[in-house]
Amino acid sequence: MSTTRKRTILSAAQKCEICEIKEREPNLSNVSLAQRYNIGKSTVTDILSEKERWLAISG
Repeated sequence: MSTTRKRTILSAAQKCEICEIKEREPNLSNVSLAQRYNIGKSTVTDILSEKERWLAISG
């Protein structure tokens, strides 16, 4: 039986931070990022697929 996770809403700054962390540490797994932010690994993948968008927001 799997456990359900409470829905977590990330701010644009947090999404940008995920992209920056992944750029600094490319060997870091999406699973470890997901655990750090208490989100699903597919959510991390979705955020990283739009990396240019999130990094452009940060300036």
